Amino acid sequence: MPAALATTAVQSRLKAPDDLTQLPSLDNTSLLSALKQRYMRDVIYTFAGDVLVAVNPHKPLPALYDSAIAKAFQQGAGAAGARPHVFAVAAATCNSARQSKRSQVCVVSGESGAGKTESTKYLLQQTLAMCVVVDDDLHHKIIQLNPVLEAFGNASTIMNHNSSRFGKFLELTTDDQGRIAGGQLSTYLLEKSRVVRLGSAERNFHVFYYLVSGAPADLRDSFKLPAPHAFAYLRSDAPPLDPSECTAMWTELMQALEAVGLAEWMDDIVSVLAAVLHIGNLGFDQGDDECSFFENLDDVEIAAAALMVPKLELQMALTEKTTTIKGETFRKGYTSTQALDCRDGGAKAMYGQLFEWLVTGLNRNLRASVPTKGNLVYSFLDIFGFEDFAHNSFEQLCINLANEQLQFYFNKHLFALELQEYEREEVKGVSLTYTSNQPLLDLFLAKPIGLMSLLDEESGLASGTENGLLRKLDQNLSHDGFECKAAAFVIAHYAGTVTYSTDSILEKNRDPVPDARRMLWSKQKPTYSHALQRQA
Repeated sequence: MPAALATTAVQSRLKAPDDLTQLPSLDNTSLLSALKQRYMRDVIYTFAGDVLVAVNPHKPLPALYDSAIAKAFQQGAGAAGARPHVFAVAAATCNSARQSKRSQVCVVSGESGAGKTESTKYLLQQTLAMCVVVDDDLHHKIIQLNPVLEAFGNASTIMNHNSSRFGKFLELTTDDQGRIAGGQLSTYLLEKSRVVRLGSAERNFHVFYYLVSGAPADLRDSFKLPAPHAFAYLRSDAPPLDPSECTAMWTELMQALEAVGLAEWMDDIVSVLAAVLHIGNLGFDQGDDECSFFENLDDVEIAAAALMVPKLELQMALTEKTTTIKGETFRKGYTSTQALDCRDGGAKAMYGQLFEWLVTGLNRNLRASVPTKGNLVYSFLDIFGFEDFAHNSFEQLCINLANEQLQFYFNKHLFALELQEYEREEVKGVSLTYTSNQPLLDLFLAKPIGLMSLLDEESGLASGTENGLLRKLDQNLSHDGFECKAAAFVIAHYAGTVTYSTDSILEKNRDPVPDARRMLWSKQKPTYSHALQRQA
């Protein structure tokens, strides 16, 4: 190679090295420039110390994950096994566990749409390939977790067509020989409000569309599920889904449920999903006595049939509140607004319980058959990405707070500890600057005067209002990155400034569960709720 070209190649590598810590200056401009140069060459992975930065290519790159590449990382073969790649993280995880005899944790974080779900799949797939699993059946069950969790926990947003609307933490436990012998799944903050309320151009959880557009016709007919537009909870201005795609995804979901041992409960699962959709179609009017009544009793009958409860019980559960004092029972009718809140609260509660039941069932079938206490554990945390939509509410507040806490950890791990290492080794001439987000975390989490504490305080008051919350926030919080506005407050996060609406924020924080037990239990036959009791 001519000397001039060799010099240019070296300079190019120095500007965009495999490891960002090799840059002469670790400021935002240098970091982003290096990532952009690599991205333009379809090099989507870059190390930052022992942190892997992945940039979503928004296009298939199958050659990046083929069997030859996977094998090279498994064997640590030369340069291929040392370059930045999600498979390199899996290799480092397994090798570190073997050498140190200590459990390992992999954290996958980033903005919504950054590719966390796919990254976690590849990370788990490669870890399982490198770590011996006790049997093929367990290996298959672990792999098939994803289709189930994505169907019931993911949805299409304006940022991402397969956005995780919950956080998950998967632990793979080992036996005394270091083989993966079982698993334990924990989930966090399922976005239940999505069940009853959709943003512009967004959809509900995937499973509803797989069922209504992709399930066999006889199954849909038996539960009176004609099409997505027939249900209030599924109506949005998002483009319609391809029925053939929904059919393929329904088939994949059925196969996954079979693999993880939950196929026998499919009728009960469909019953709950159908009930949620039919309940969403119930409308209410209000009489002169301010008590609510149903607009259409035929809708009540369909919903009650899906729930397998008597029609009268469903009517009572949604239109009146029952209180027992000293053995005497009192009934008070709901207004139409209260009845709508009860309807939506019941739907959210049912879907939330269904999701919890699924996780319980998955854990039951992943449980190790041999003692694993005290042995090594491989853990994977896949947390929601930072979000900033046209309308941001309580859900985005919680998600972005979690991301602020992760950002603090990354800052400390990547920058603060690196700087301490330079100082310890007396390295001179290194430019290392970063901004700590600790003051913003204090704004959120300080007690008793922090944003979350004040939100809890106002939510706990019977007379609490959104305006009352804004007054408290304005009077008590002082931070350059915080501002109160009409019916909203603004926070300057590490990833950008977000405006949060206070509309319904108190109600969402309270997350009330109405007295909807009559909608969840049936005396006639075992239903999903009885299955929940049996599996708990």
